[in-house]
Amino acid sequence: MIATVSTVVVIGGLALAILTSPGWEDVQRTFFSWEVFRDSFPDIFKAFWLDIRPRDVVSIAAAGEQPGEGFFLAPARDFTVENFILDPGEPGRAATKPPPGFELVAENRSWKLYTSCVD
Repeated sequence: MIATVSTVVVIGGLALAILTSPGWEDVQRTFFSWEVFRDSFPDIFKAFWLDIRPRDVVSIAAAGEQPGEGFFLAPARDFTVENFILDPGEPGRAATKPPPGFELVAENRSWKLYTSCVD
């Protein structure tokens, strides 16, 4: 009985602290958005299905020396640029065009996926 009550008190306290903390609305909008989930899930599923390795994705930070093969993920709208960072080491939130020879293979409202290996 004591264990049950103490568990409920601890979990309730944690929930209260999280739900009333400053910035909770931003976390909800960014990480628990049905629109973002609905738009992103098909591409995430494709990445797992196709077994795309993270090292195969071309980074914006490599703009000076972009490889000629791999994948390039670009934001499709300003909301994505303002609210999501793929590479925390990237200076700023600049968006760039895909490297020459890359073709669009998938897109949704948030992201565009390019590859140089179109079958």
